[in-house]
Amino acid sequence: MTIQIDIDEDVQELIRQRIASGAFRDASEVVSFALRNSDDTGQPKPVDEKKSFYRLIRESPLMGSGVEFERIQGFPREIDFE
Repeated sequence: MTIQIDIDEDVQELIRQRIASGAFRDASEVVSFALRNSDDTGQPKPVDEKKSFYRLIRESPLMGSGVEFERIQGFPREIDFE
């Protein structure tokens, strides 16, 4: 089945770039990849918790304030092998 879609020149250029990169063979693969990886619910995709924590630290209002944080290492735990 063939479907014709009218798209803007800038979108056409993006598709050409993706094909030229070697990641896709044709426009159909580019569109298929984009649709499969889109969020059709209209809701933002969940953010990885590690990235959220990193962003919290990097964008903290305390950045540049001279406050230093240090991690307290836990003491070794005794292990009973009996």
